[in-house]
Amino acid sequence: MIHDLKMLSVPTGHQNHRWKSPTQYCVAVTQSFLLAQIFSLGVELIS
Repeated sequence: MIHDLKMLSVPTGHQNHRWKSPTQYCVAVTQSFLLAQIFSLGVELIS
């Protein structure tokens, strides 16, 4: 599960980027999750 999330959260062109710490990784995952929540909320408001 964590491996899949890590692959999904790595943007194209940044595949050589190394995560500096687990905290940085957790922040990135949290931001991705929040963006997904905001996006789905926006879709609901539009439709």
